[in-house]
Amino acid sequence: MNNKKTINNIIIDFITNNYNKIFLITVILLSLIIRLYFIPWHSKDYNSFFKSWFIHFQNNGFSGFKDIYDTANYPSIYMIIICLISFLPDFSIEVLPDLSIILYVKLISIIADYFIAYMVYKIIKNYTNKEYIALISFACVLFSPIVVFNSALWGQMDAIYSSFVILSLYLFYKEKYTKAFLIYGMAFAFKLQSIFIFPFIILLYIKNRFHFKYFLLIPIPHIISSLIATIFGANFIKVLTVLGSQSYSNLSNSAASLPALIFTGVLFEQFYKWMFMTFFIILAIILCAIFLHIFIKQNNKLNIDTFILWALTISFSMPFILPSMHERYFYIAEILALIYAFMKPKYAYITILLYFSTFSKYLQYLFENSYLSVIPAAALMLIVFILLIRTLIRENKFE
Repeated sequence: MNNKKTINNIIIDFITNNYNKIFLITVILLSLIIRLYFIPWHSKDYNSFFKSWFIHFQNNGFSGFKDIYDTANYPSIYMIIICLISFLPDFSIEVLPDLSIILYVKLISIIADYFIAYMVYKIIKNYTNKEYIALISFACVLFSPIVVFNSALWGQMDAIYSSFVILSLYLFYKEKYTKAFLIYGMAFAFKLQSIFIFPFIILLYIKNRFHFKYFLLIPIPHIISSLIATIFGANFIKVLTVLGSQSYSNLSNSAASLPALIFTGVLFEQFYKWMFMTFFIILAIILCAIFLHIFIKQNNKLNIDTFILWALTISFSMPFILPSMHERYFYIAEILALIYAFMKPKYAYITILLYFSTFSKYLQYLFENSYLSVIPAAALMLIVFILLIRTLIRENKFE
């Protein structure tokens, strides 16, 4: 018998023994190619804001902090990153003279895509103890059209703060509260919309009875980054309060939400508009009180799947009910929905409905076209909300 391996056998053995690594490398390379394809696309936000902020720091260096907040309304931690990357080498091509700017700006969010994918992989691996399922979940995050469009096409930063939210939730489940609150503080420092998960943290506080002092850790990252910006000339009060500066007076800002479902196309005087906005805020508070009642009635310690379901339901419900929401504000819920679909495949249809509705609003904003107008999309989101509440009741055990 000939014991020598043929080239054919060597190749087959290599693929068999290294299949997971080959799959992982392939996914990373293909997902990078897709993102590189979308990078040259200019969004309205890039043209109006991101590009001018980058050029401002490119021209002024750290002294640019002195007057950047005359036009910018993004938090200091993000501006510090923009300032730092503005020092990177400048390059361009004839058809795209600002290639380096748009690449650097979008690269921040693209890196966050891969961090989120890793966190999803880690959670699913721990839950299923099956490498191949975890790898598929990793790929689903990176090839999710919402994830790709948000970072590589739009250049938005939802992946950044959401990655910290997902990591903080993982640490909350592990009851590593110091790390969890600091990481959540990082999410809060990047984007106020991280507050959509905050009601769930309150529920955990009441249920698990950990010390209130941990909440004092949340503002630390934002305060530190604000102090850094102040050292280079920014106004400390203006920088510190920039998180709350993105205020709107519309009942809905293109989100497929409950206010959009009820009042799209209806014209109000400003007084009545504010009245209804207050109504939806009160409605969200009432819903949080109901969640608290249900949560306290739980009879045992949360399993990781029930933990994710609670976080998903709350992070979805807040932007769905609150007024003045953008379509991007469901980003945390979309990642959690993907995680839950791998934990409980029988509920994957909820994730599909959620993604279909939110992605239709992405298309409407980015390309001024949509396969689904706001009212049908909001109606679909109402169905998702009802399904999540029903699933929450079904999957929980109460006294």
